Amino acid sequence: PGKIAEAGCWLQAGGNVTNAVGIQQEVNGELAEEELRDAGEENEFLESVQDNGEQINALGSVVQTGGALLEAYGVANMKPSISTPYEVVGNTIIAFGSAVDAIGSVYILQDQEETGEWIELAGAYIQAIGSAIELYGVTIGSMVSKEEENERYFYTRLNKKSM
Repeated sequence: PGKIAEAGCWLQAGGNVTNAVGIQQEVNGELAEEELRDAGEENEFLESVQDNGEQINALGSVVQTGGALLEAYGVANMKPSISTPYEVVGNTIIAFGSAVDAIGSVYILQDQEETGEWIELAGAYIQAIGSAIELYGVTIGSMVSKEEENERYFYTRLNKKSM
């Protein structure tokens, strides 16, 4: 289970890098298009560069979704700790937000840019909420000793009874 969670982390990181590449391509295409427009010229190639960037961004969001779900699954199947529920819920919310972000990219690619941007924004906020929940869990997990955790938390006591 630990290796599964680790693989999920790596997938999320790969998705984030893919997002960054896609967004950079979009921005570069927009800037070049503005320069040409200011010069009184048009270039359809630059629009395709932007669309390609949006496609790369959508792919990154899908990869992040898979990574977050894989991490949530891996953590859920590890030995329980105080941080487990927060990490599982946080990663599940991150996965949902990434999927929403990918849907926003599809809207943008279908020339519904304003709607797509709002959906992407909602996805980003959802991911931020999931990240905050996961961070809270990891933080409290690092502050509680294993002995204290075994004495204080109900789900750990349940595991001891079943042994």
